[in-house]
Amino acid sequence: MIHLFTYAIMMLWFGLCYLPGRTYRNLGIALILMGIILELIQNEIGHRSMSYLDMLANCLGVSLGWLLARTRLSLALIHMESRSGIRSTG
Repeated sequence: MIHLFTYAIMMLWFGLCYLPGRTYRNLGIALILMGIILELIQNEIGHRSMSYLDMLANCLGVSLGWLLARTRLSLALIHMESRSGIRSTG
């Protein structure tokens, strides 16, 4: 559950920062690859073990974050910026 929650939050956060499109898709792919690579590295370190279930949870977390960022929740960052007086440059 921790893996799923962590990767969902990461994807959601960056999903709020970028508009859906190529960058958004690439970000999701990068987070999935990062989760897989980190699990493989853990196996090589020795005192930690690789888990296919953790890899699956990472991928599901990215998917969940992607879905959440495509809801009205994606307007949250725009709302916070407008209330804080911060102007976006692009």
